[in-house]
Order: sequence, then C-alpha cells, then structure tokens
Amino acid sequence: MQNDVEGFMQVLAENQVGAKLGDKVRFTMPDANFVMVSMLFYIAPLVIGLIVLFFGLKILPMVFAKKYEVISAILAIMTFAVSIYVVNKKKLFKQDKDAYKVVITEILDK
Repeated sequence: MQNDVEGFMQVLAENQVGAKLGDKVRFTMPDANFVMVSMLFYIAPLVIGLIVLFFGLKILPMVFAKKYEVISAILAIMTFAVSIYVVNKKKLFKQDKDAYKVVITEILDK
C-alpha cells in the first residue's frame, strides 16, 4: 500500500471488474478476515506476553527472592517477541490465501 498523491492510494488488489490504471475504484477486504489477521498479529502475542508476566509474578517469588519483577518482565517481553516471530515466520493466517485478498468491486470514475 502506498500513498502517491494526497487523497489517492495504491493497493495491490485483484481486479474483478476490469479497472484500468488511473480509474477510481472501490475495493474491499472481508471484515472477518481483517479481524482474524489483526488478532493473530497483535492480540495473540500481547495476551501470551501478559499471561507469562502474570504467572511469572506469582511463581518467580518462590524461586528468586530478589528481582523477580525484572525477571518476569524480561520473560514476558521475550515471549511476546517469540510469538510475533512465530506468527510472521509460519504465516499462520495464509492457510487460505484468497480469503485475505483486497478485491476491486466497482469502478467509480474513469
């Protein structure tokens, strides 16, 4: 996605209506798919990091008497980073590639 001129945007999209370069078009992406991708990229790693932080604050005081907050925070950040890496590397949301495509649905102005 790229903004060339104010008010205009370039997007790689499937052209189902025969639009040509320079046409103003309406494009869509299914809402459910957008929400799923957002959850995989942002919400899941955050939740996993918070869970590790919570359990670290409860369990680490039994093992480490000092600085357990710091260790728990470091573990949470590392878990967050690893989960983002796994989501990006494994491309978990690419099981059905066509479900996430931007599609040109209408030519507004030629």
